[in-house]
Amino acid sequence: MIKKRKILLSSIIIAAFVILFFFMINISLKSNINNAFDVTIENGVKWIKLEESKRFKITPKIMIKPSEKVESPYLIFDLYIENKTDKPIYNIVVTAFLSDKIRKYMSTPLNIFGNVKDNPVNLIPGKIPYALYVTKITNIPNYNAFTEEQKEEMMEILKEPIKVKISYDSGVEYLLIDSSEIIIENYVDK
Repeated sequence: MIKKRKILLSSIIIAAFVILFFFMINISLKSNINNAFDVTIENGVKWIKLEESKRFKITPKIMIKPSEKVESPYLIFDLYIENKTDKPIYNIVVTAFLSDKIRKYMSTPLNIFGNVKDNPVNLIPGKIPYALYVTKITNIPNYNAFTEEQKEEMMEILKEPIKVKISYDSGVEYLLIDSSEIIIENYVDK
């Protein structure tokens, strides 16, 4: 009887440590994300269409490319951001927010990407850098085992709008990239 209690107590202690460990990792991951990216979205924000931006031109591209090192292909999200004014824009920080639905098709749980807050970029007409390029590269786990329906579902999710927050020295723009503006290239299923 005492032996069973010791085993039960040991099991409970181990389970508590495992739960605590995963809880701490989750808090640490969220803290690192919040420290790295500008994820704060103010209440009542109006996301404007990309073409309504007075300062920025964005070329969004999503690619599915074969991988030579792992069985799963790469899923690559690219945003090429240009200053469309004739005036300098300083201290640019970009954070892109992908649909939560895409998480199940990515090997990494983060559905955000951009340049980190500690590394803002200046876009000055006629000077390098001419544009800001932010990207996210992940794998699509078990893609080779997907049914055609799963592949179609993933492609539909990739067409969902991308929200982009661009902070700079004199303001913030909240942009919504519509599916019609997203270039999707699939180099795996030709």
